[in-house]
Amino acid sequence: MKKTIFFIFVLFTLRSFSQEIILPDQVFIIKVVEKNGSGRTENMPLDSLVFRSNQISANFSAKNGFPPANYSAVTDQAAGTAAVSFTGESDNSKKHTLKWTGTINGNKIQGKAQHYYFGQIAGEYVFTGTLKKKK
Repeated sequence: MKKTIFFIFVLFTLRSFSQEIILPDQVFIIKVVEKNGSGRTENMPLDSLVFRSNQISANFSAKNGFPPANYSAVTDQAAGTAAVSFTGESDNSKKHTLKWTGTINGNKIQGKAQHYYFGQIAGEYVFTGTLKKKK
């Protein structure tokens, strides 16, 4: 029993550590276009998308009550590029869900955060951006 618990702990630790290796603490400056449930689009101000401690967050998601989302990331080495795909999901206190998907290729990022309410899509945030330079 102790060996099984230790094995599960090691797997969890390695998985968490491997996510940090793929996407260490990074901040991207992003341009966001909001598409509401009726299909109307609106450009939003520049925003920051943050990968930190195995979580993803942005100012627009925090303003809508969504906490940072746990994410998973995989590296795609197809065609000689080292693109990283990520997904994540978080729920706010009003039972809304925000599902993140995206790809990072070099210092460029693109993706979307889909807002769901009662299993129906209520809106979508499409974003593109670049890695913020460290000072």
